Amino acid sequence: ASKEAGAVVGVDVGLRRLATVYDGESFEVVENPRPLKGALTKLRWLNRRIARSRKLHGEKESSRRRERLYEERRRLYCRVGNLRQEVAHKSTTAIAKRSRLVCVESLHVAGWMRNRRLSRSTADASPGRFLTLLKWKCKREGVRLVEVDRFYPSSKTCSSCGVVNGELRMEERWCCPVCGACHNRDDNASVNLRRQGLAADVEGMSDGREAAVLGEALTRQIIPD
Repeated sequence: ASKEAGAVVGVDVGLRRLATVYDGESFEVVENPRPLKGALTKLRWLNRRIARSRKLHGEKESSRRRERLYEERRRLYCRVGNLRQEVAHKSTTAIAKRSRLVCVESLHVAGWMRNRRLSRSTADASPGRFLTLLKWKCKREGVRLVEVDRFYPSSKTCSSCGVVNGELRMEERWCCPVCGACHNRDDNASVNLRRQGLAADVEGMSDGREAAVLGEALTRQIIPD
């Protein structure tokens, strides 16, 4: 099908799910494989064996057993990276090929990495790589990509009535205090990103910040923290 007939999709990238894709009719979830988390037990075992070998034989003394442990650790890290890359490549290719307009949020991944509670999960999910691949593949396929400003509250805005729930923190599910609609956090964000990105595209903007601010000013009631 031509790109004119393709879908307009909102893509919410995160850590619980690697991505949530909404095309106006249905949701598609790209699960976060968490390859490093799955390999941590064996990785810690290998590191303990290597440390014991260093203590027993000396740091500078060669050891064939230690070299085998090093090689096993390198293979483990390679499998982790390959799995992470495979999921990112397959999902971004599928999104780019089915779409004519992709709406995503510009993420501050470096800030996530500075948070000690999120740094390992962020490195494991690698959302920055996912977004980089998505931008590249959209460009390759001739698909327009709109980045909605990172300060737009896509997760906190009720996609049913437009109210911003300032009290929302990290809950996965929440109900709007005004209209009572219940949302999955990631599903709700993808709906709002699609809406804001589409508004930005109609206005011919390079990103979604102005559209988001204008939408808040005209249509949304904000509940303060």
